[in-house]
Amino acid sequence: MGVLPVPEEVREIAHGIDALVSALKEQSMWMEKIHSHLVEIKANTTIMKQLEGKLDTMQGTLTTTRDSLRMMVTLMERKG
Repeated sequence: MGVLPVPEEVREIAHGIDALVSALKEQSMWMEKIHSHLVEIKANTTIMKQLEGKLDTMQGTLTTTRDSLRMMVTLMERKG
């Protein structure tokens, strides 16, 4: 037969287990927060990419408009 632990040892073991459980709960809480922030960041990144595409399109349209106006002005100057 083995020797039973002294009550003080049992208290120390229980305290250690409680501290470990507390640390695990806190880590889980932080992991959930990090996960939710990552989901939010991913959604914002998608929105930013969509906006980037729209801005590129607008820039192309403005460039085309500017070039068309230059051509029209040049034609008008030659006629006048």
